[in-house]
Amino acid sequence: MTYRWASFADTLPFSASVLVKVSPALQIDNSFLMVSFDKRGRPRIRGLTQGHAFGPVIRATSPGNIVVSLYGQVLAYLSPVQEPLVPEIPDWVMQVARFLGPPFHPDFELAWFLRFIAEAMRHGRGGTILIVPSSASGWRESTKDGYLVEKDELDLMRSKKHWEETSKETTDTDGPTYLNPLSPEAMIFRRAIAFIGGLTAVDGATILNDKYEVIGFGRKIILKLDPPTTIAVANLLGEPAAEEDLPFKEIGGTRHQSAACFANEHPESVALVTSQDGRMTLFRKVDYGLRALRRCEALLPGD
Repeated sequence: MTYRWASFADTLPFSASVLVKVSPALQIDNSFLMVSFDKRGRPRIRGLTQGHAFGPVIRATSPGNIVVSLYGQVLAYLSPVQEPLVPEIPDWVMQVARFLGPPFHPDFELAWFLRFIAEAMRHGRGGTILIVPSSASGWRESTKDGYLVEKDELDLMRSKKHWEETSKETTDTDGPTYLNPLSPEAMIFRRAIAFIGGLTAVDGATILNDKYEVIGFGRKIILKLDPPTTIAVANLLGEPAAEEDLPFKEIGGTRHQSAACFANEHPESVALVTSQDGRMTLFRKVDYGLRALRRCEALLPGD
């Protein structure tokens, strides 16, 4: 398929006011907005496209109802979009994916999974999830005790794919797939996620690989290197450019500090920490240092 697009002379802010104004054009079949990020990490609307472009796209299903998708997969629903109630849309997918790294497909997929994982960790005991590459083994030397998993047969990726495939049968095949949250396939996926959430209630870290397979739980994190002096901290629903450097010891208690140190020592990893009070923080090492994204409980439905 040949995709056609029109780039704007100046990019537009990713805001409710702009989306409301341009949404009539998006109701035309196979019409989408193209999105990119500026140097400060903020999503910007850069043009219109027919067909799915490389990167996230936005479509209006009806006036005020917006869908963000990537390569046909729905990332987020923004509904309803009404002024002046929502002057700026705090889209968690955009912000979390930008925090994780360049806006390529794997990072958006991880942002999508993190929403379900965060929901399953809301058991009131607190917990830590470490996500590491399948090819990496260093996490074994950085953790001890607890339990190793020889084979995970939850088939989380397969159940997600099955959910998507069955959803395609009832949605427009030329547009994004709308995943039915009440379908039997959705329930299978959510039960697998809930099982993982239960493991995080055990003292110690639960470890997943990048295929979302459980490879360990109840593991105590071993700190091998000295922690960084400072950590760059931002809030999920805050301005991405409002990142501030805080002393490492102010990032939180023992659970937060150990997860942050793990992320610092393993730049290819991602750590999600939940406090007993429900507060959630993401940690990720980037070129210029260790970063923290707080208030990630906003990932959850209804928050």
